[in-house]
Order: sequence, then C-alpha cells, then structure tokens
Amino acid sequence: MTFARNKSKEGPDRLRRRLLAAGAAAALCPAHALAGHREDLQQDWDVIVIGTGMAGLTAAVSAREAGAVRVLLLEKGPLVGGHTLYAAGSVAVLSPRRQAPIGFTDSVELWIQDAIKAGGTVLRPHITRIATESEAAVDWLEGLGLVMTRTAYQAVGDMHPRSVTALGLAAGRRFVIALHENARMLGVTTALNTRAVRLGRAEEDGLVRVAVKRTLPGGEVRDEVLRAGGIVIATGGFTADVGRRLLYDDRLTVDVPTTANPQGLYFDGATGDGLDLGAMVGGHTVGMSNIILLPYAGGRLLDYVGGDIYVNSSGERFMNEEMPIYDISEAILAQPGRTCWVITDSRSRKGGTLGLKLADGTVRRSNTIEEMARAMDVPVNPLRRTISEYNEDAAKGLDRRFGKRIFTQAIDSPPYYWGREAVYVHMTLGGLAVSSEARLLDRRGMPIPGFWAAGETTGGIFGRGRPGGMSLITCLVQGRDAGRAAAERSLALKPKAKKWRSDPT
Repeated sequence: MTFARNKSKEGPDRLRRRLLAAGAAAALCPAHALAGHREDLQQDWDVIVIGTGMAGLTAAVSAREAGAVRVLLLEKGPLVGGHTLYAAGSVAVLSPRRQAPIGFTDSVELWIQDAIKAGGTVLRPHITRIATESEAAVDWLEGLGLVMTRTAYQAVGDMHPRSVTALGLAAGRRFVIALHENARMLGVTTALNTRAVRLGRAEEDGLVRVAVKRTLPGGEVRDEVLRAGGIVIATGGFTADVGRRLLYDDRLTVDVPTTANPQGLYFDGATGDGLDLGAMVGGHTVGMSNIILLPYAGGRLLDYVGGDIYVNSSGERFMNEEMPIYDISEAILAQPGRTCWVITDSRSRKGGTLGLKLADGTVRRSNTIEEMARAMDVPVNPLRRTISEYNEDAAKGLDRRFGKRIFTQAIDSPPYYWGREAVYVHMTLGGLAVSSEARLLDRRGMPIPGFWAAGETTGGIFGRGRPGGMSLITCLVQGRDAGRAAAERSLALKPKAKKWRSDPT
C-alpha cells in the first residue's frame, strides 16, 4: 500500500478558501463525514497517534511534516475531533505583534504568575515551553489555512489579553476541519471505531506496539496488533468517566453533566483511556484531583459580571457573583440540590444563547417578582427582599453582604429573565506525567522510549485551574513536540529494524 506525499500546488489563499467552505459544509452535515474509514490496516507504521482532538491531529500532521511517511490516527468513536469540536476556541499566545496593537506587553513570567493565580501550582519548565513555542504554533495553524484574529483579546478565565481564535462561528470545529483536512492531504490514515486496548514497550527491534479492537461497518470486530517507531497518546481527559471522577471528588456523581455532552445524548470519548494505556508501559498520573467545573451552561445569559445575581432555593443570594469560576462552582455545589437560580432583567446585554435557551425552556421570562418566585418555587418575600437590597447596593456601588465591586445596573426593569444554573464538569487537569517536551515519564522521571503524550491526557502542568486559552495552546505545543519527536525516532530506527516495512512500496 502506497501513501504519496502531498503534491498539491494550491497556494495558501486557495487552501484557505477551501477550508472555509468545508467549515460551512460542516454546519450542514455530520462531523464524521470528514473522516472516512479504512478496513485494511497494515501492521507497520512510522508514527501512530491515539486520539483525534486538537493534540492528536496536530501530532499527526507534525509527524508527517517531520518526515514520517506512514502515520496512523486511531479514533475509538465514529467521528474525528474529540472535545475540540465543542471548544469555544480561545488560543493563548505570547506574540508581540498580536498584543502590541492593544498596548499590552506579555512575558513568560506573566504566564507563569497568571497560571499560579488560576491554579495555585504549576510546572515552570512546561509553561515556559508552552509560552515560548506558542507564537510558532499559532503561525503554523495559520499556515494550514485557518484565518485567525489579528489582535489578542482577553479570554474568559484569563487575567490578560493574550488569546486569538479562528474567525467565524464554531472555532473548535474549524480547527478540527483544517487539521484533519491537512492530515488527509498529507496521506495520514484515519481509522474510526478503533479502540486502543493495550500498549507494549519497545522490543529488540526498537518498535513499540499497540493492540486495537476495530469495529467494521458491518459490525465485525477485529483484534490487531500494530507496530510503530513512536506512539503519541492524545485521548483527552476523563470528564465522561463517572467512576474515575468519583475517585477524586465524590460530589461528581452521574447526575453532574459535562459541558461537552450536557444532555447526555451524544458519544463522549473522554473516559481516561490514555491514562490506562500509559500505565501499561510504566507511565503514571499526577494531579488527578484537579478537575475544572464550569457553572455557565444553564440559566446564565451574560458574558460579563455586574448584571445578574445568583439566588438559592430560599430566594437569597449566597455569594459574590464576581468570584473566580472555581469559587462560584464550589458555592453552587454547597447549595441544596447543587443548583441555583440566575436572575437578570430586560436591560442587561445578553449573550448569543438567549434565543435557544428561551426556546428550550432553560431560561424563562416573568413580568413580576411574584410571578417569577412562583415559577421558581421559592418564597416570594425573601426573593423580593433580596432583589430590593441588591438594587440599593448597586446604586451605592457597595455590596453589604458579599463585597461585590462590579455593578453595571440594578435589576429592576421587567421582564425578568431567569433560569436554573448548575455545575458541569468541563475538563480534567490531571493525567499522565510528561516532560516539558511531551515525553511520557516513568515514576523516576525518566522518559519511556517510543512514547509521548499530549493535550488533556497529560497532567500536573496546571493546578486546580488554568487561565482561559491555555488549554488549546497546550494541545498545540505538545502535539507539535510529540509528533516531530516520534517521527525523528522512527526515522532513526529504520536502518536497524530490517523487517520493518514502513517505506512506500
């Protein structure tokens, strides 16, 4: 079987137009139409990448660009993209030309300090690597045909303006389309419905192994063992694995949904497979209790602080609404039923989800406080008193109960908009221990030959939280490092592995 190198002569402008067209088409068709399926898999590969999110796709394209001829992407589900498909799309970047126009000077040390503020602890060498390589990684993305914002903005959850994103709607999906299309053009093979079930360390030939279970379109299941010069583990986190979540936080029971699959209706592959695979070859996990919870997928309509309040089942405020995401999540989890109500009025500037949330009943409108209280099933008098006291504080700019400092308005202009808010599991920051260049490490801190890990499958880089935009850039930088290094190892092994048929025939 022969895989040709990309011989396309189309320029970046033409490629960019084609990718934009693909992005428009993706809004009208299932994402799995982007991938395809192969029934015939050879045994030997230069590089095998497990997982097809941002980190995995980046690793595959980077491996091919670095000289690996036969590159295989393994995806256990029916479509490519993983959680990147649902990502808002902010990508942090240390880039003077993108930040100077807004008058902001960034630095590696500021990245580290902001990460410490967000999460308490960090791995300095890893954040240093991510920050210093971020500009090259974003430039590389643009070279693949993506049109990115020219100047940086401050992402939700970050302390400074350092993020860019893909222009247009559904930025996460656009990343997936561009990366997978480039992988396809470069001859990378994608195997869907193919689960990696076991890894094997390098043998005398230097090659590493992965055992897979492949479900073919007709339902037949095949067990196969594949070999490669390098394997990249990029299977994402474990947000969808309730049992594993409960090991580290007994509040995250099955009734706590994920932001990637809030209604529980879709395939969600974030079940921690990579953690188990890494352990099979001597890897270990770190920071597993660091799980990011997000309290913004329900009744909240505003993308800013100061125009809404949170009340509990007693009709009373119970927190300062301008607190960091971690603290808001903890406060909601402490309430009866682990939910609250979010209330705003007609004057606030609502986000783009208003129409959808009104249509599906997530958010409702009421003309009076009494009507709202009855619909919420909370006591009328406490709710009326809560709103009255808040409006008095807003007029004075002083929150007597919780010390809130940001007020954009009183909440006194009906109709009132309100909805139930809960906590969702957003991402996991614990995972496989890796070096700053994405090498899989054993418990002694030594690299395990032939294995790398990238993206949310890795852990310990951040603490209990991370600044907005730093997740996707971590996927990019680690994916590029892992893909290139795996390709280099594979190319170095070829003269030694005489029985290894990896070159085109």
